[in-house]
Amino acid sequence: SPESKSEEMPTALDLTPCNWRYPYGLVGNMPVTLSVSEIKRRYDSQQTEEGWVYYPKELAQAPLPNRPVFLREEGLSPTERGTAYHLAMQYLDLATLSDRQATQQQLDWLVATGRMTQEERDVLSLETLERFCQTPLYPLVCKSSRMEREKRFLLSFPAGALFSEAVNETLLIQGMIDCVVETEGEYDLIDYKTDQKTDPVSARERYGLQLHLYALAAEQLYGKKPRGCWLYFMTTGEVMKMDE
Repeated sequence: SPESKSEEMPTALDLTPCNWRYPYGLVGNMPVTLSVSEIKRRYDSQQTEEGWVYYPKELAQAPLPNRPVFLREEGLSPTERGTAYHLAMQYLDLATLSDRQATQQQLDWLVATGRMTQEERDVLSLETLERFCQTPLYPLVCKSSRMEREKRFLLSFPAGALFSEAVNETLLIQGMIDCVVETEGEYDLIDYKTDQKTDPVSARERYGLQLHLYALAAEQLYGKKPRGCWLYFMTTGEVMKMDE
C-alpha cells in the first residue's frame, strides 16, 4: 500500500559515499610526458602550496602565432634572434666558421632552401658566429668522429625525483640537445645560449637542471656518461663547463 512504501523511505540521504576522494588525485592529474623546458619553467615559478600547476596539453603543443606585421617591421624579438642563431649553428659547417666567405655562402643557401628567412639571415653577425672558433669547443668539433645536432630524446625518469607524491611512478621527459660531439669514444654536450652570460653560480642555478637531464638522456642514448656538458654563450663567446 502507499502508506507502507512511505514508511520504507529513509528520512535522510546518506551522502558519505559521495564525499569519498581518490587518494592519488594529484598523481592522476600529473602528465605522462614533460619537456625539459617545461620542467625548468615549473621549477622557476610554478610551484604553489596546492602542488604543481600544469599547463593544458593543447597550450603546450600549440604553435606560436606569427607576430603582427606592425611588430615585425620593428625587427625580430630577442627570442626570434635567438632562434635565428640556433638555426645557423644547426646547419652551418662548424669546422669552417673561420672562413667568412664559406659561411656567407652557406647562410645564403639556407635562405634559398627555405630553412631560414631573409629577416633571420640579416640579424646574424658573422663576428658572433666566428667567435666559436676561439673557444675550446672548436677543436672538439674539428676532431669529432661524429656530431649530432638538434638531437631529440625521450628520457624515462623516476617521477618521484620531481614530484614527491609520485614515488613509484615513471615520467617521460622529452627534449632536444643542441649539439652532441663524439671524440675518441667520448661524448660532449653543447647547449647554445644567446642571452648574456651570468656569473657561474647563477648560471648553474638557472641551467643546472636542464644540463643534468641532458646528461642522463645522453647516457641512455649512448650507453655512457658524457665527458662534458657545456654552455656556450654566443653573444660574448664565453664557455662554461657544467659540473655533474
